[in-house]
Amino acid sequence: MTIFEQVEKDLAERVYSETTCNIEMHTTGNPSKAKPPKVLMRLSGFHPYHIELMKKYGDVTFKPAEKGYVINLWVAMHFIVPNLRIPEMNIYVAREVKDVLAQWKPQADFRPPKKEDLWVVPPLQGKPPHEHFQEETITQALKKGSYGIFLKQGTGKSYVIANALRHLFRKGMIHHAWICTPGTGLLDIKRKIIQFAPDTFDEDDILLVTKNNRDCLPTGGIDKKVLVMTYSTLRLVRKHYETQSKGTFSGYLQRYFRDTKLAAVMDEGHNIANSTSLQGKAAEELSRAAQYRFLSTGTPADKPIKYYALLKFIDPYLVRYLSFTDWKKCVADMGTAFSRYAIGEYRPEDLRYFLEGASDWYTNLQDEDCLELPPHYKKDVPILLEEGKQLKLYEMFTTLQLSVIKGDAQALYPRQVLNKFPYLLLALDNPEILAKHEHTWRVEEGDEDVVKLSNQLNTALSKFKFEKDHEKISYLKEIVEEHVDDRGEKMVIWTGHPMTADSLSPLFSKYNPLVIHGQSKQKGLSTDELKDSIVQQFRTQDKHQILIASYLVLDTALDITEANVQVYFDMPYALINFDQSSKRLHRAGQEKPVTSYYLIFADTIDEVRYQVVMKKKALDTSALDASMPLEDWKQLFSGRLPERLSMSTGAALEEGMATW
Repeated sequence: MTIFEQVEKDLAERVYSETTCNIEMHTTGNPSKAKPPKVLMRLSGFHPYHIELMKKYGDVTFKPAEKGYVINLWVAMHFIVPNLRIPEMNIYVAREVKDVLAQWKPQADFRPPKKEDLWVVPPLQGKPPHEHFQEETITQALKKGSYGIFLKQGTGKSYVIANALRHLFRKGMIHHAWICTPGTGLLDIKRKIIQFAPDTFDEDDILLVTKNNRDCLPTGGIDKKVLVMTYSTLRLVRKHYETQSKGTFSGYLQRYFRDTKLAAVMDEGHNIANSTSLQGKAAEELSRAAQYRFLSTGTPADKPIKYYALLKFIDPYLVRYLSFTDWKKCVADMGTAFSRYAIGEYRPEDLRYFLEGASDWYTNLQDEDCLELPPHYKKDVPILLEEGKQLKLYEMFTTLQLSVIKGDAQALYPRQVLNKFPYLLLALDNPEILAKHEHTWRVEEGDEDVVKLSNQLNTALSKFKFEKDHEKISYLKEIVEEHVDDRGEKMVIWTGHPMTADSLSPLFSKYNPLVIHGQSKQKGLSTDELKDSIVQQFRTQDKHQILIASYLVLDTALDITEANVQVYFDMPYALINFDQSSKRLHRAGQEKPVTSYYLIFADTIDEVRYQVVMKKKALDTSALDASMPLEDWKQLFSGRLPERLSMSTGAALEEGMATW
């Protein structure tokens, strides 16, 4: 039993009538928007374990002169006091504390606009009870001023952004807007803004910011209404202005926008979920200078920890002005065998406090909830790794890697094995990659048996032929023949590695496949222009029946509704890459039923990877659902699928297998 479990058990067994503990709460210091307010807690007659429980939720500082403990106000009110199990009559909250609580809650800046002012291009018509979901989202975003647009892919997030900005510019509430987006969305978001708000924006109003024009404020000779940049460019812009001002990016922006108003938009905002990354820090600094903040994404978070940066960007109040470290303490027990700073286990009920407290500040809708879409048939294709070259390679490579990990220690540690999973999966995804990079795994000295196994593996890899020996190829060819040859449908084949995409292309040459991945290049075109060109060719030219694309490159800000079949030759590790790419086909504008195939080697770590992604998807779909019972929440956060979700998942898999 941990000390915290012992504390809670001991307190739960106490009889309230015998409890003599009293708490007085007073403000301390001068609260400001830059720092979270603190409260001074004076305890008398307290139980020895009370202090230990207080430390569980945050940094507690004892002030001898004031005979009390200083801690964050919201942590004290919403986490510590409720868990101390002290009768309400024994708790005194000073008037100034109540005033601070009321004063710090953000208020809407202006009245909601009239409906007729919201748009010039009509919105999508949704299905009951969300017939006007786009209009309602725009209204809420403008009413709050800072808002999360958590609409699933294909439901028109760009439409909401364009019309929110249109209204703000037309009413004179902002003078500039900064939009950050992934590389694939750079040209798309500009087109969408002009398409959906043609009376407010034209080509001359929007600047695409690149590394060559990073001095993008009027001080650099550029004066545009809207600046659109990738997240990597945002990092360069931040560095540029820090160098220019010899200060912080945040300080520079706040000085510049002192007399003019700014809207900051994070399109596909899950890209700032890592609050410690450079782009996460740049986004946070940009948010401080912006009077209006909008964050849109169809996949808010596949891990609970990622909600912090998203909520803080919308408004710091939503994370109660806590630092990342203090917020983690409020939602999880800290400390593992590897690090005392690592998250040990989440407390779902405490995390839910933050998400429910933010529920008025975002709209979260699944596409099937608000749009009439054609059916989406999802078909797992389990493949037995039969006796053959690929099975032999997989076994040899796994044995070699485990032998290297074990080494002289004569022991295997779970963390070391898990770290090798992506590497081990290469033997399943495409052994050709191992053959090309044999210097990264080849063992040439040391244990004689290990060196011998390494040489045997190298010989076996040299004899591996992708088309003939890869066990998934025959299944893929069968799917292509059924859908492209027999039904005349267009298809997208997803993979993660450029070499795999290039190896697949010649196998389907008669279908004139187009290929796009991270290493695709064409003289005279930038990377983003090339992606756009290839997608346009696939959309408009019937001769190109197959698109072979990387889910790491072509996963956001595009629709490919000309195709209605997609095959995952291999799976991504991250839910965001999987969920975003899978919705390129099944979205508004799609007129045919969509079929998705997932080629999975059964009883291997390929299947483990797929199951992990599916559990993350269940979390992403349900975490913001306030109606989900707390017990189901707890199961989700412990890595298990709640019964009601596993039943629906099982039914979907049965349907897919039956049709396969």
